[in-house]
Amino acid sequence: MCINFDKRKKVALPGDENQTIAFTVDYFTKIAKKSIDEKGKFFVAISGGNTPLKVYKQLSEECSTTIQWENVYIFWSDERGVSPNNKESNYKMAMDSGIRSLPLKKDHIFRMEAECNIEANAEKYETIIRNMLQDNKFDLIMLGIGVDGHIASLFPGTSALTVQDKFVVANYIPQKREYRMTFTYQLINSAKNIIIYVVGCDKNDIISKIFVNPLNTLPATKIGTNSNKALWIIDDSASKNNFL
Repeated sequence: MCINFDKRKKVALPGDENQTIAFTVDYFTKIAKKSIDEKGKFFVAISGGNTPLKVYKQLSEECSTTIQWENVYIFWSDERGVSPNNKESNYKMAMDSGIRSLPLKKDHIFRMEAECNIEANAEKYETIIRNMLQDNKFDLIMLGIGVDGHIASLFPGTSALTVQDKFVVANYIPQKREYRMTFTYQLINSAKNIIIYVVGCDKNDIISKIFVNPLNTLPATKIGTNSNKALWIIDDSASKNNFL
C-alpha cells in the first residue's frame, strides 16, 4: 500500500517489520538497477541505526549478484565524532552488517571522517560529493528517524537546520554535548529518491506528531519538497492508530 499523503510526503505501508525490510530492499534494488542502466553509476547515501542494518544485511544476503556493485558509490548521510572502529560509528555499523561483504570497489566507499577536524572534514566531504557526482544528484538517500524527530544528524534546535548554502556541515548537538557531521536539507532534498524507513512501536508517537499535527516543526517534517516527495516506509507497529 502506497499513498500520497501531503505535499512533501508519500507513505508506503508494507506490513510487519519483515515485510517492510523486504520492501525497502526491493526499492533499493530497483533504483540501483535503473540508475546503472541509465548512466552506468548508482550514487547512494546510507545511514546508521537498527532498521538500516537489517536492510544492509538482507541486501548482502540476497542481492550480492543481482546488482552491479562495481558501479555503486556509497556515502553516509551523517556520522558521529568517533573512529571508524568504534561501535557507535555509523560507518562501522553499516560495514559490519553486510556492506563489507558486497563486491564494492574500495574507492567507491566514502566514509565521513568525523572523529577529528570535523569542520574541515565536512568541507572535504562536500568537495568529494561535488567532484564525484558532478552534474548528477544522489540517486537515493536512505534515512532513519529518531524518537525525537531528528533525521540524519539534523536534531531539533541545532544550527544545521537553517543552513542553506552547504551540503555537509559539522553540527553541534547540545542535548548530546557532541558534534556530528551531517548532510543538510539542501543536499537531502535534491536527491532523485529519498526514503525514510520507520520500524517499531517506539516510533509510533513521533509518527503521530509528524503526520497528525501539520504544524509541527520537527526536523524530519522538512524532508522532501512539493515537487520531490520523500517516501516514508512505515511498518505496522509504527503506523498503528496513525493511518487507516
